[in-house]
Amino acid sequence: MPFLMGASIDTFGLSEQQGGLLASTQLAAISLATLVVAPLVHRINRRRVFICGLLLSILSNGISILSVSMGSVTVLFLSRALCGTGEGFLIAIVFAIAAGTARPIKTFAVINYGAVGFAALIYLTSPYLMLTLGSSALFAMMLATALLSMPLSRWVSAVSPSKGEYPVSTSLRGYSRQSIVALLMFGLFACVMGGTFAFAQRIGINSIGLGLERIGLIIGVAAILAISGPWLASLLGSRIGQSIPIISSVIIYTGVVFCFAFADSQWMFIAAILLHAVIAVFATTFLSAFLASLDVSGRVAAAGPAFAGMGSAAGPSIMAFAIPWLPGYQAIGWVGLFLLFIVGSGFLALTLPIDRNHSNKGAVACP
Repeated sequence: MPFLMGASIDTFGLSEQQGGLLASTQLAAISLATLVVAPLVHRINRRRVFICGLLLSILSNGISILSVSMGSVTVLFLSRALCGTGEGFLIAIVFAIAAGTARPIKTFAVINYGAVGFAALIYLTSPYLMLTLGSSALFAMMLATALLSMPLSRWVSAVSPSKGEYPVSTSLRGYSRQSIVALLMFGLFACVMGGTFAFAQRIGINSIGLGLERIGLIIGVAAILAISGPWLASLLGSRIGQSIPIISSVIIYTGVVFCFAFADSQWMFIAAILLHAVIAVFATTFLSAFLASLDVSGRVAAAGPAFAGMGSAAGPSIMAFAIPWLPGYQAIGWVGLFLLFIVGSGFLALTLPIDRNHSNKGAVACP
């Protein structure tokens, strides 16, 4: 997302507010598409939805390439909304499948391994491709990725293994109050992460004075090191409960936000990038598994990316409109602090009772 927004700003002459709106448009489309599919994951043809998502991704990135040659901002916005819709279909199906596995923490860790690997490839190669071939190269890479992913549809089951076993609701009535609060907190956390990281490239250029290639190298190396996030989550599993890893992630990310907002040196910027990369995938792994534990049908876990997408969509726009109120990018730090306080309090209230309940059961089982 940072390079997509940066490339659009440079290619089309957009303001940072318009760039933030573009990022929000794609992320909003992801969340809306996921939210539509999530309640239906146990009665739709999963393979068809998966293929439809890939086809939309191929088509939309082709249109994005066309928008660059046309110089049309309107076509660019429409294409990114279409791309987000396809991505939303894919995310809902993948998360629903993962939620139904016997060990969801390890499964979500594997998913994040793949996401991190692809992100590393994008971050390391995008700056050089954009400098030599233009911003169209970024869209071409995403188009090629969707094409290469098409054979994976063979391994997607058309129906849920548990179809018919659980009641399916297409409204919030089918979700418990605990699940709704958890989804809202997940979305708010994603709002801070998405809103902060969307401006990473601009902070590196404007606050630190780094070049595009150097920023790409830093983010690419961070993406590789981010593999330690799902690895650590998989290693810990459920040994230390839910509250410790989730609340620790929120606290550490508060420091990340302030490093971005008040960065005055290259090393401070690098530290923020590295911690963001690791904590984002570490927290997402545990949060996804936590959502899966709240509903065995997988609907809550499938809805998780929708709420995260809505938060991520709102994040860049919120930060973009807050930035002018304070010098540099300091507004990101104060907005992030306020939102993360709410997130930490919410997850603490949700996870502590569950951890205590599990501890009490263990004590009874092992007198």
